[in-house]
This record gives sequence, structure tokens and C-alpha cells, in this order.
Amino acid sequence: MRFEESVRGCDAFVLQSHSAPINDQIMEQLIMVDALKRASAKRITVVMPFWGYARQDKKHRGREPISARLIADMFKVAGATGS
Repeated sequence: MRFEESVRGCDAFVLQSHSAPINDQIMEQLIMVDALKRASAKRITVVMPFWGYARQDKKHRGREPISARLIADMFKVAGATGS
């Protein structure tokens, strides 16, 4: 992933909807966020009009994953800083 212009010190917005194939879309957006972080963007805000796995936001039974939280955590670790 390369950006045509310098993003050093800039506020960046990464907009992408998560449609099929959802895992490919999420991974692509994570790579963009990581690239912006490594290029020294000041603040990175992730915009998701449709959030994949958003329906899995709470446990209904024991030992069920909370996938929405996992996705949010992955973007945070990748470098997303905006709210």
C-alpha cells in the first residue's frame, strides 16, 4: 500500500464498507490504517458505513466470541486513533 502524497502530520480518514467478501474488505482496511500509521499520519479515523460483524456485539451464551469488539480492537492496534 502506497499513498501518492505525504500524510506526515495529517488527519486521515479511511472509508470502506464491509461487503462480501467481508474478511478481505476488513483486511484491506487494516492494511491501509497500518500504512498510514507507518507514514506518520497524525490521526487516523476509520469510517465504516456497514460494520462487518456488528451483530455479534454481546454474548448470548458462555464461550461465545464478541466479534464486534475483536474488529474494533484490531483497528486500534493497527493505528486507528480517531473517534
